[in-house]
Amino acid sequence: MLTPAFKLHQDADFLVVEIKAPYTKVSDAEIFFEDDDFCFSSTPYYLRLTLPGKVIEDDKATAKYEADTGTFVVSMTKQQPGEMFEGLDLLTKLLTPRCPKKSPSIQVLGDEPIDCKIDQVPWTTQDEEALKLGSRHYGFARRSTGVVARLMDAIPDLVDIRDPEHKSLKESRDERELLEKQHFNEEHYLADLYDNDAIEDLLVEPATTRPGELKVESAWTISKLSATLSWFEEFDSAKSVVRSCVRRSLCYPLYRSWDLALRVLGDVISFLHRGTICVVQCLLDLHTILEQHDSRFVLNQLYIDDYAAWSQHLGAATLKELAQQLSEVHLSKSDLDLDLEELEAGADAALAEQAAALADSVATLQIDSDDSE
Repeated sequence: MLTPAFKLHQDADFLVVEIKAPYTKVSDAEIFFEDDDFCFSSTPYYLRLTLPGKVIEDDKATAKYEADTGTFVVSMTKQQPGEMFEGLDLLTKLLTPRCPKKSPSIQVLGDEPIDCKIDQVPWTTQDEEALKLGSRHYGFARRSTGVVARLMDAIPDLVDIRDPEHKSLKESRDERELLEKQHFNEEHYLADLYDNDAIEDLLVEPATTRPGELKVESAWTISKLSATLSWFEEFDSAKSVVRSCVRRSLCYPLYRSWDLALRVLGDVISFLHRGTICVVQCLLDLHTILEQHDSRFVLNQLYIDDYAAWSQHLGAATLKELAQQLSEVHLSKSDLDLDLEELEAGADAALAEQAAALADSVATLQIDSDDSE
């Protein structure tokens, strides 16, 4: 768990704790306070404080999350109105191992008890700036940096790329494509190529009848197929996007089919032609899928939230132009650098040999049968 940056301030009647937790799963948030005890937990953050004065639970206490700044604001009523607490800026003193004794005063969501024995290390704005210094930026419009470095220990499966803050785009791209090639399984690919009843069903089913059933593995599959979400890749052409998505679709998911990948590309082009509402709805569906995942919810804040907001301002002409660019991409199997054509040629030759051997065997049996008569 990570100790978030926080600060306290007060007026005559209230003590306010502001907790900076920008990459959090808000649905898991829990907040407790009683007397001089305060505990906060929201994946992947945890904060436990010993307050410099006593607060009480009443109807005036509030807790809210400010999405624009990624900040939880908790306002607590002072036990003695007018009392001014001292030492609100002594962060290390406030971070003590005391545990709450009773049930939570405010529970945003979730029923699991808060563990109050977790070691805490203060996190300051200076730490944040030092982490960002000289780091590569990523996320929507390259607005983020330091996020993976800060969260990787707490959420190790957030993304596939390691240490993105200190890798150039070329370095990360070379590393990604090497891992893709290592992960490509020839037997899996050929099995789906020649024994593909389930894939055939998907190919003949129109996209409009596939509502996008949410499954446990959906967030994993989506982020794996997208090099942007898993490797913070940046593309400079429609063909490079198509190549990456098709290549990864033959390396990671359950069904690894060239024809299925091209069918999905056709669905994407169709959705773009339908206009802004369809595109935004797809992004909102994607947001829902990622939000339910234990770690990949962070990708919403890095990319999907901003993409959904930005896409609402795209006109039909822009989306149709993008659809046209995608439809004009001519991708061959050789473009993927996975030796697919050679692999298929070898498999076809092996099948032909097996068929010839079987035919010879049948012919021999027929001759033997005739001779016996």
